[in-house]
Formats: sequence, structure tokens, C-alpha cells
Amino acid sequence: MTRFNGIQSTANSLTNFAAPMVSGVLMTFLPIEYIFFVDVITAAIGIATVFFFVTISGEPDSRERKSGVKAYFQEIMEGLRFALSQPWLKTLLIFNVGFNILGSAAVMLPPLQVVRSFGDDVWRLTAIRIAYSVGMVSGGVLISVWGGFKSKTHTMIFAHMLFGTTTVLLVLFQNFGYIWE
Repeated sequence: MTRFNGIQSTANSLTNFAAPMVSGVLMTFLPIEYIFFVDVITAAIGIATVFFFVTISGEPDSRERKSGVKAYFQEIMEGLRFALSQPWLKTLLIFNVGFNILGSAAVMLPPLQVVRSFGDDVWRLTAIRIAYSVGMVSGGVLISVWGGFKSKTHTMIFAHMLFGTTTVLLVLFQNFGYIWE
């Protein structure tokens, strides 16, 4: 499962790797209205792909099927009760929630840091997103090939520490792009 997750993460990161390059080209040559239209077209392609090519197998019997918002929230609460009843899973869940809340800023704010500190050139914004994607692709490939430590908790903690280290390095990095100018 860990290796599959690594492969899936790599595929997702490769998409995130290509997106800033395409965005940089589009932002350089097209007005924003056309860029929004590209977003509409790609959303339509995604929806059509799911609608025509994704099938759900193993659908439960109608006797077992729950429906509606109430059943959805009941399943969430049931899952939370189980997770919180297991001490190690509770600790892991709390750690992940905390990391995701704190780490989301580190994922979303670098473009703002680049604009504020170095300028709003399209290539700089593209480069920062590509650098992030390269890191994600590298991590996905590493975990899919290596498989992680014997303890998956140690693997997760190592990944979080690596993410934190690279975030600190980004803050300390003062010469973004001056190599190429």
C-alpha cells in the first residue's frame, strides 16, 4: 500500500510539475480570460472522463446501502470513534491534522514570498512551483522504490522533517534566480 501510494503521489506530482510550466507559458502570452477558459475546458474533460470511463465495482446490496447526508456523517463519526479509540492511531491522527494545518501555509505561501522578496516575474512564480513539484516527484519515486522504514510512522515523521527542512531552507535562500540573470 505504501508503494502504491508512492506511485500515485508521483503521478500526481508529475501533473503538478507540468502545470506551472504550462501556466507560465499561458500567463506570458494570453490574457486572463483565455486562461480561465482553459480551466473550464480541462474541467469538462475531467468530468467527462469520470462520467464515461469510471465504473464502481462491488456496489453493496440495496439492503446495506445507506444514502443521504445523515448516513455520510454517521460513517465519518464511526470512523473517528474507531480512530480515537486506538491510542497509536489517535496520536498519529492528531499529529497529521496539526502538521496539515501548519504545513498548508508552507505549500501555499512560497509564491507570495517570491513576489514580495524577488519580484513578480512569471518565470519566478513558475520556477517556485516547479521546484516544489520536483521535490514531490522525488519523494514519490523514493517511497515507491524504497518502500519506507519498517515502521510507517517513522517514514511519515522522516517525510515531515524533510518537508520542514526544505521549507526553512527556502526562507533562508536569498538569491532566487540571480544565477540566471
